[in-house]
Amino acid sequence: MPVILIKWKISFPVNFACLTDMLSERHSKMQNSRQTITTMPVNPSGRHAILDLLRGIALPGIALANFPEFALYTFLSPEAAASMPSADAGQAARFLQYVLIDGKSHAIFSLLFGIGFSIIIHNAMKRGANGLRIFYRRMLLLWKNFQISQKRPHRKTAI
Repeated sequence: MPVILIKWKISFPVNFACLTDMLSERHSKMQNSRQTITTMPVNPSGRHAILDLLRGIALPGIALANFPEFALYTFLSPEAAASMPSADAGQAARFLQYVLIDGKSHAIFSLLFGIGFSIIIHNAMKRGANGLRIFYRRMLLLWKNFQISQKRPHRKTAI
């Protein structure tokens, strides 16, 4: 399997005025040309195998990190958890899960989320589209979905 190296060129401080000028120039060119841009899946040759591999590692890690919640173990009272026959082993397993899985899975997943958006923005700008507009639209949709999920009444269960 070939090794894929990803180079990132980051220069700080970022000149946002230059970036917005460049985006507005591309946007006006796109408006003047009256092109229609269609969306389609990325060709397999355009995918980054290392990112797919990391996603494959991060998703089961997220599932394992949430396993105590899925099993309703987290919602037990401390007295009920301590009275279980496997309480000592459960505490040790929870500690190991916290140290080995929780933070790492969430960090990898968050990093991949950001890298994915940078790839989306870069590809949109190569097509002549406004990549930041796509980014902000998707962030707005995520925020709206989060707000909707917080407004739903949650059922309270007695354990």
